[in-house]
Parts: sequence; C-alpha cells; structure tokens
Amino acid sequence: MTLYFVRHGESLANEQNYFAGAKNSPLTSLGHRQPQQAARYIERLGIAFDEVHVSTLERA
Repeated sequence: MTLYFVRHGESLANEQNYFAGAKNSPLTSLGHRQPQQAARYIERLGIAFDEVHVSTLERA
C-alpha cells in the first residue's frame, strides 16, 4: 500500500511565521494556487486514490 501526504497551501500563519496548530488560518493567494498545482501534478502522474482523509480546518 502506498500512502500520499499533501500539506495544505500556504496560510497566513505560515506567511507570518507562527504556528496556527488547530486554529483556522486563511490561505494566502499563493496558498489558493498551490492545491491546484498539486492536483494537476497528481493527475499528470495518473494517481488514483482509494480513500482520501482531510482535516476539517478551512486551510486543508
């Protein structure tokens, strides 16, 4: 079994260099583009997932 981990895009907390932990921190404009880039990359590789697990935080 292969596991893939994808981190959320850049958040305001990342940009300001502080740890948000379980608190919501909105995505920056870069953070909104990064998941789209990741999706295109995954599609290009032809990866199919049996399951997807995500955080309930808005940035995920």
